[in-house]
Amino acid sequence: MTKYLVFMLVCFLAISCNSDKATTPKEDTNTTPTTANTTPQEATTTDVPTTNESAKTESVPNFTLEMSYNPKAAALINSGGEDLVIQVEIAGDPLDATAAAGKPYFNEEEQRVIVLSKEVRLNKAVETWTIDEVVDKEILKQLKDSDYEVTLNFYSGRRSSENNLFNGSFVVNGTISELKGTTTKVNIDMI
Repeated sequence: MTKYLVFMLVCFLAISCNSDKATTPKEDTNTTPTTANTTPQEATTTDVPTTNESAKTESVPNFTLEMSYNPKAAALINSGGEDLVIQVEIAGDPLDATAAAGKPYFNEEEQRVIVLSKEVRLNKAVETWTIDEVVDKEILKQLKDSDYEVTLNFYSGRRSSENNLFNGSFVVNGTISELKGTTTKVNIDMI
């Protein structure tokens, strides 16, 4: 677990310092505009499943982020000068790394099954955001433990600068059983 946390910290720092050219599997950057005091609803590549597809997917238990902003950060986001990006990753240890090797959802370097990796862009300083995702049941079956890990990183969308502009409590990390039904506070500030 310590290796994973160190790796996630290194990844966050790399994302914060580099341009947003690096991508991860199944990345999705589509969102609909939102306003304060609302819960944004993201348009994802995993649209509402049809009857056939619903048997192949499972909803991620919901949890909510309560976000507070430094006035300058809120003004920058609300003016359209910058986006707040939330990098969502759901992952876990493989049931059988040998069987998972070479599959698109398996990260060889980390030896992890990546159930979902997605970028959510918020173009308004919303007060709350609730995770509302569906994931592939076949990929979930590849996990050693059904209590998968959820990691959220926060950074600027680099519309106004090549560098990350936001600073604060930027990593939310825990198992889905720890996070489901909870509200986690996140503070967004300027660097």
